[in-house]
Amino acid sequence: MIAIASKGCGLMKINAVCDASPLIYFAKLDRLTLLSTTLGPVAVPPAVIRETVDAGLRRHRADALRIQQAVENRLLIPLELTPSEIHEARQLHEMVPLGLGECDVIACANHRQIKALFHDKRAQKIAAEDYKVETISPMGVLFLALLRQQTTLQDFKAMLHGLAILTGSSAAAVLEQEAIADEIARQLKIEE
Repeated sequence: MIAIASKGCGLMKINAVCDASPLIYFAKLDRLTLLSTTLGPVAVPPAVIRETVDAGLRRHRADALRIQQAVENRLLIPLELTPSEIHEARQLHEMVPLGLGECDVIACANHRQIKALFHDKRAQKIAAEDYKVETISPMGVLFLALLRQQTTLQDFKAMLHGLAILTGSSAAAVLEQEAIADEIARQLKIEE
């Protein structure tokens, strides 16, 4: 965990910085609290807030309102980028086909040595290989919550199915993930 300065928050500690897609997915599932419960304090850079809240509210999306409320209630930490992070993010954006939010997340995670939460495989690969940033996916958050017994197996499966619909996961992938979850639950004696 690292201390950060965040507009209107004073000094805050964060463990991860999140891109737009995972925020939208967990907001649509009405499970934004799972992010902070599982990962600890999660930050959201300005470009991600613009992509999720600002754009979503213009389209009258319920998930955008949930994200906005999570930011206002400090469930998600609004993050101010440092000048060096802004510079690195803009350089990355010019070099690779990633969105501004993804570039902000990579730059913040790199400079602050914290996890980056992405759904996008290309962003995960660039963060991990080029910047040595530890990444986690929305599915990884679900499995981590199950391993830490922060969710029941039944709740895990409900979120798994919801996430699969949102991300377009195949039925075969969902069945495989359910089988892994069943084995984790057996090993840890997690009740249905």
